[in-house]
Amino acid sequence: VAVSAVALLNHRPDLVLPWVRWALTPRGGSASLTDLRISLNPPSLAISGLSIAWPPPEGDLLHLDHLQVELIPGRFFHGGSWLRNVEARGLVFERLHPRDTKGPPDLTPLNRLFDIEELSLTDSRLRIAFPQGDLSADRLRMRLAPGEGGIRRFNGSAELAFRRNGATIADGTLSAHGLMTPGSLIDAHLELANARLNLPWLAGDVSGQTALKMT
Repeated sequence: VAVSAVALLNHRPDLVLPWVRWALTPRGGSASLTDLRISLNPPSLAISGLSIAWPPPEGDLLHLDHLQVELIPGRFFHGGSWLRNVEARGLVFERLHPRDTKGPPDLTPLNRLFDIEELSLTDSRLRIAFPQGDLSADRLRMRLAPGEGGIRRFNGSAELAFRRNGATIADGTLSAHGLMTPGSLIDAHLELANARLNLPWLAGDVSGQTALKMT
């Protein structure tokens, strides 16, 4: 079945794309996909023009200009990072309605980074609504590169802004660099620059830096 699906994608992708769009469509929502390609040597997947819209009340939106993933099939059986290279361009995620949350934010999705040996994320942005206001991250980029002993180095940056009722409360550029060690340790250095705080009772320029370790 897998070989037949790959053959269809290579020779008649127009026959397979409707199935993939159907599989990606959330219940009550919509999805579109411009192109999908699979290669066996090396094992890789490439998609272009992906858009997914979730139904109300969530109403989340996801768009991706291009994604290319190279797999390491042997790692499925022996453990370790099973994605050799991931390139994502033009990722846009919008959460237009705040969610009712209790407790600290859930950071477990960061574990997916340990499945990737090399990552390039460019030309991306996020829009997330919170009960207190809207957080946006523009010009989001991230680079993850393999190093010695399984240690991977990463760096990235984003232009952050927090708005409430259409007014900008805070904005600035956040940059990060650090190491990811095999297992589950992220050792990062964060720096905030060119930042501004605009509160009714406190306003001015802001800058700072900190070290962060996460397991």
